[in-house]
Amino acid sequence: MKAAENQVFRSSKNRITTAFLWVICIGLIVVIAAGIVGGYDLWPFYVITGASDALLLWILLQTRYRIDKDFLYYTQGPFRGKIAISSITKIVRDDSWIKGTLLKPALDYRGMMISYGTYDSIFISPENPAGFLAIITTRNPAIRVEGYSPI
Repeated sequence: MKAAENQVFRSSKNRITTAFLWVICIGLIVVIAAGIVGGYDLWPFYVITGASDALLLWILLQTRYRIDKDFLYYTQGPFRGKIAISSITKIVRDDSWIKGTLLKPALDYRGMMISYGTYDSIFISPENPAGFLAIITTRNPAIRVEGYSPI
């Protein structure tokens, strides 16, 4: 597979959200360490808290989108999926705080709402929206793009 057929885009990260998640992750590590150093025998708590911390770190460090010839793949930590590019009908810029979809593998509130299939949608936030749109509209020229400058 050629490099041009397989492009990866990292999620943009809102500074406040990113800082908040890092504070939570570091706070959980401090809580676990303080409990262990303090001699508290709370191993179920440590395991659950450690697993929660690992999940947050995984999401924070691995939220990305990949476009190949036929599919848009999204990854947010352990959560993954794919969308047939041929089924995408519309991409709309969305900078609002409230999103009209439950599927939001993104670390920023600024991004794009992708409509696909009959009633499905997903919100994503690639770091390079112009590059993302250039590639995906090349794969499917029928996609309507709203809210972005012409490519």
